This record gives sequence, structure tokens and C-alpha cells, in this order.
Amino acid sequence: MDLKWMTGYDQFLAEELIPAVFVLSHEAELRVDVERTRDFVRENSESVLTDRAARKWCHCVVVDRATSWPQYMLFTHKGLCAHSRAEIIVCDDFVTAQSLLEEKRALLYNAQ
Repeated sequence: MDLKWMTGYDQFLAEELIPAVFVLSHEAELRVDVERTRDFVRENSESVLTDRAARKWCHCVVVDRATSWPQYMLFTHKGLCAHSRAEIIVCDDFVTAQSLLEEKRALLYNAQ
């Protein structure tokens, strides 16, 4: 499955492996999320700012610990795949992450 990008700039940032967090828009297009990027870099600044070898795409399902709400995020650095307020599940690819996301959301909806 080809990823859709909100803008060419978002795609450029991801392909150049600039450490960042990307989320899906309502139109299912990936876009850089500046606020989340800052938050995740603050949590993991030591590795993100120093370890260039860890730059790679990580397709993740991020589950907020306070609300249990799962969300897909694309990280462009392995060091970003940790946060004190979230459970982060790294998947092999986008399709696998989307499948897991659907499962997590179904469980959440069924529990209510």
C-alpha cells in the first residue's frame, strides 16, 4: 500500500529521515505533527539528537495511557518510539499497524 502525504514537504521530511512524528489527517494523509514531535523529542532527546544510525521508519500504534485511545503514528527515528504517557507498539509496516489499530479500537468500543 502506498502512503499518501498531505504535502510534498511532509514526504520530504519523512524520506530524509528527519526525526519527527507523522500522523494521519482526516483525509488519511500523513503529515508532520510539530507539537507531538517536540513532545516525543523532549522525552527522548539523548538518543534522538545524537544517534543518526537509528533513523528509520517505525510504523507504530500509540495507545494513550490516560484514555486508552489508540492512534497510528509514523516515527522517523527508533529513539522516538518511547513515551512515559503511552504504550507504543512498533509494527513491521503500515498495513500491519492499521490492522492492529482497528483491533485496538474495536476492543475499546466493545468495552464501553
